[in-house]
Amino acid sequence: MSKKIIALVLAIAMAFSTLTVAFADQAVSAEVQALAAVGMLEGDGNGVTVEYTQKQMDRFTAAISILKLKGLYEDALAFNGEANFADAKDVKWEAGKNVLAYIKANPQIGFAGDPTTGKFNPYANIDEQSYIKVLLETLGYKQTTAEIAGDFAWEETIEFAATIGLNATKANPFTIDALSKLTVSAFKAEMKDGKLLIEALIEAGRVDREVAAAHGLVSELEVAVKSAKALGNSVVEVTFDGAVNAAAEDKSLYTIEGLTVKEAIVAGENVVRLTTDAMTAGKVYTLTVGEVKVNFAGLAKVTGTPSLTKVEGTDTERVELTFDKVLDFVTATNVANYEIAGVKIVKAEVDKDIVTLVTEGLAAQKTYTIKVSNIASVDGAVLKSASKSFFSKIDKVAPKLEGVAAKTFTRLEATFSELLSKESAIDLANYTIKAGSNGELGILSIRDITESDATKTTVEITTAAQKTGVRYELIVKNVADRAVVPNVMVKEGKATFSGKAEDKTAPTFAGFEFISKNLVKVDFTEQGYSRLDESTALDANNYSFNNDVTIEKVEKLPGDKEDFRSVLITVSDLDAKTYKLTVSGIKDEYGNEIKETGKAKTFSPKNVVAAQVEKVWASDVNEIKVLFTKDMNKEVLQDITKYSIDGNIGAPVEAKYSISAKTLTLKTGSDLTAGKTYKITITGLKDLAGFEVNAKPTFVGVSKANDIEAPVVESIEALNNKVVKVVFSEPMQVPANITDLKLTVETGKTMSAKVAYNDNTTFEFSFDDSKVLEDKEYKDTLAFVGTYKDVAGNVLDTTSENSLMEFYGDSYAPDKITLDSFEQTSVKSFKLIFSDRVKLSTVSATGLTASYAKVDGKEVKNEVILTSASALKLGKEFKVDLSKVESIHGIGVEYGDDKDLVLVADLEDEEVPYIEKVEATYRDEIKVTYNEDLAYAGKYEITYYDNNGKEQKITTSKVVFEDNIVTITPSRILENGVVYTLKVVAGVKDLAGNEGEKDVEYSFDGTNAVRVGNYVTVNIVNGTKIEVIPYKALEDGSYDITIVYGDNVELYKGSVTVNDTNNNKSKVVITLADDEALLADTTYTLTFGDYTCKFNGIVEDDITVTVNGDNIEVSYNGMKAKDLITVVGVSTDYEVKATDVENGYAQFTKPSAKANIYIVRDNVVLYFVTFDPAE
Repeated sequence: MSKKIIALVLAIAMAFSTLTVAFADQAVSAEVQALAAVGMLEGDGNGVTVEYTQKQMDRFTAAISILKLKGLYEDALAFNGEANFADAKDVKWEAGKNVLAYIKANPQIGFAGDPTTGKFNPYANIDEQSYIKVLLETLGYKQTTAEIAGDFAWEETIEFAATIGLNATKANPFTIDALSKLTVSAFKAEMKDGKLLIEALIEAGRVDREVAAAHGLVSELEVAVKSAKALGNSVVEVTFDGAVNAAAEDKSLYTIEGLTVKEAIVAGENVVRLTTDAMTAGKVYTLTVGEVKVNFAGLAKVTGTPSLTKVEGTDTERVELTFDKVLDFVTATNVANYEIAGVKIVKAEVDKDIVTLVTEGLAAQKTYTIKVSNIASVDGAVLKSASKSFFSKIDKVAPKLEGVAAKTFTRLEATFSELLSKESAIDLANYTIKAGSNGELGILSIRDITESDATKTTVEITTAAQKTGVRYELIVKNVADRAVVPNVMVKEGKATFSGKAEDKTAPTFAGFEFISKNLVKVDFTEQGYSRLDESTALDANNYSFNNDVTIEKVEKLPGDKEDFRSVLITVSDLDAKTYKLTVSGIKDEYGNEIKETGKAKTFSPKNVVAAQVEKVWASDVNEIKVLFTKDMNKEVLQDITKYSIDGNIGAPVEAKYSISAKTLTLKTGSDLTAGKTYKITITGLKDLAGFEVNAKPTFVGVSKANDIEAPVVESIEALNNKVVKVVFSEPMQVPANITDLKLTVETGKTMSAKVAYNDNTTFEFSFDDSKVLEDKEYKDTLAFVGTYKDVAGNVLDTTSENSLMEFYGDSYAPDKITLDSFEQTSVKSFKLIFSDRVKLSTVSATGLTASYAKVDGKEVKNEVILTSASALKLGKEFKVDLSKVESIHGIGVEYGDDKDLVLVADLEDEEVPYIEKVEATYRDEIKVTYNEDLAYAGKYEITYYDNNGKEQKITTSKVVFEDNIVTITPSRILENGVVYTLKVVAGVKDLAGNEGEKDVEYSFDGTNAVRVGNYVTVNIVNGTKIEVIPYKALEDGSYDITIVYGDNVELYKGSVTVNDTNNNKSKVVITLADDEALLADTTYTLTFGDYTCKFNGIVEDDITVTVNGDNIEVSYNGMKAKDLITVVGVSTDYEVKATDVENGYAQFTKPSAKANIYIVRDNVVLYFVTFDPAE
């Protein structure tokens, strides 16, 4: 909304007002009160009274309001024109005469005098048509005149206003009350740009939303936020629990800590899109709407323009376009951005990456071409133009009844071939159940139980009691699908089922499990699909324990629905005793009551352990699975703030927990890199007992596709005359000695690789001698020397048109690196920080040992630590010869006049070490954190008081330290709920030899937390090579290996010896034969010693086999000379020739029986298929 229009609207208020508001009479209309509340009416001295509202507005006041509306009022007041209306003298106010003169001089404003008398008639009353014209102009519409082709003619003013919902009151006389009603209608009308006028005024800060809402001028947001999800780097999709109205577009309703909300747009029935500042990928943000807070994870900016990947004419006057990126809402919904010859685009709706067009004139069964233009991704990259052909269809196929299944003797589930309208799906009149000669089976109710992401409707039908052995027939008609023109099932759909016997079997008390000393899980069994009666199952009076245990409450497992089979009982404290649980009074939905049953079990506090992570693995390129050892609290697990993944992934965008599978599924905002090891930090989860679960397990990114594309060179750049940077299209293998990889720039000039980074996609090369680059183009002489392969084993293709095999040299010598800082970091060490990575062997000082600094176990090669074996003597000097220090590229250090860096030991440590924290990290581990690094761990004693008040002692079986943390292994496991005392028997010593206090005591709480056990995951390198990666290093020994698929069909069997010599304790590589390739859509089970792991194959069957007489012709996409084709039993490793590539196939003798055919390139299996000559 323009500032001028806002000013015009506000000017109305000034035209009406004289004194302060005071409602003198309750009979004043709601519209008048609303305008008074927002400042448009102020009354005439006695407040806004009924008498005031029955008055009329004169022409002069209306003219002033128009001037104010147009922002011309101040100019009019100061106008000194000589010409004026004949009755200007009637206006006693001198400045008012100026206003009249201005109106006369500017007839385009719309007010003209009487052409006969030359009078303006300033105090004649304004009529309704004139005022409606004012409001239309406020809404952005224009009157047609001789000079302007507007939206309406003067004589059509009232009729045109009605078309946009602004209806004349037809009041006679046209009073201020009638004028108020018209004004309120205008507030609620859409402006020409589609926005409600009142919303535009609120957004501009001219009207307060609360005031407007209190007087009915604007709808309030009456739904609560349900979830939030980042769609792009600066766009958030907010989903509400019901339909939203225009109020949802008020950006002030939304607060995101750390981000500014710039715009809010209603993007669906219950969806709003927010535009924000750029987010940090993987960072958790909190959106607050009213009293509700929801978390979401930021997404990285996605580069590249969107591509139009598919177009379908899905139904009558409907076209669906699929893009490869989430789209910007404004450009994707702009109908001007779509063009189909001879067809009108009426509306465009977007759902993430799919646009649905509503059209007029789209003929059925016809091929069209659609052109799209100026479509932006959610991150702003614009697709300038694209076109694609499609075939228009009309959905004329009525839904079908696919089947029915009797779940119980009163409940059925029926499934249809597609999604039905909800109204027709649950309409009892559309269903009949025939019972043979027994007539009809009564239908009591129908419930739509279709899952949110399903493509077919499923309904639950509750019937009268069925009879066993009777063959029933479900008949359905008149249900309708969700097509544009709904297809109705006119012809009856029929499906039969056998009646279930009446359920006369009571539920069974299957057993119980101690979750904690205050929580017990009770399990029931029930016949078939019969449900437990919730009221009796959750009645605490139906459960009793002996030994004076009190039942406090009974509830379902968090997240369980109506088909629950277990309950949680909260009880008073349990001791180490045998308890008998007696259950009675529990019924199923049919009233069958359980027999009083008792079961006994011994509770041992030592056996009550917290749940823990059992296994973590990547199940897709953006999906991680976490399996737990025990039941978890679903509500806590689905909070994304509980997780963080390293490698620039951050928090997941979604977390879902399956109670039955004890498995958590996390969705990441960025794709994981295949073969890369990630650490996921899990904090603050809760199991059913309420015990906290924390863990930092690792997993390996996987590939879901067979990488058969050769890597290419994306760019080569000279950083100076000694160093070149090369970027490859995908992660590359890095040999043990990276300098084995060479880059020849021209004859006699060869560089060696020195470093790889960015997931091994970027390499830096430099000369090992005095040679340098020149200021010229290097192109035809370039050659990569050595074994350059991607992770899957595909060889670098430098001949591809996608490989950029050229760069321009740089004649400038590299700048010297600098020593940015140095400091003494402890009484035993110094740290030197350089501006670039250095060769460790070139940094030295007598008496000190050099090492790289480490962050998260990774070397930081521009930071060097010089360490002494003992505490440094105060004042002692050490010299580092900076003239010998070189970067990894052999570039020296800038050191000024003195090449020697003198390091002086001036850190004096006289402070004794002391304990900052004592924590039981696991049942068998205690960590003691000191204020500084240690040289000696000390000795400790642990005590606690048992239930009888007697002090017990626990010895320590192991005490070790690293840096400032002492780790103690107690001789007995710890227990949750017990307070322990740690006593220092012998004090620790710090690096300076200062001894800590002894005989001091610290209290800490026990825990039930257990360690993450070892497990293995599989990373598929290529179709015949896998890596078995354990969470923890494997123990030395021999491991038997099998890989099976299908009905336990053995693919591979072998064994491997694991030890330090073989360097395979953290990764075991298994190489399969080519004819054992891991096939796509096949699930394999690896057994590795005592470990098992399931994984999916990746090799596709994209080979076409054509029978030609006694021969077969084998073809596949991307055929290249020197590929190897094997037809088992016919030909092994046939080398594809250039003539085969020209023909598009290679010919072989037709196998007489089933035969495997596979293609190999550079030792990588591309495709694999089984050919059956009988088919």
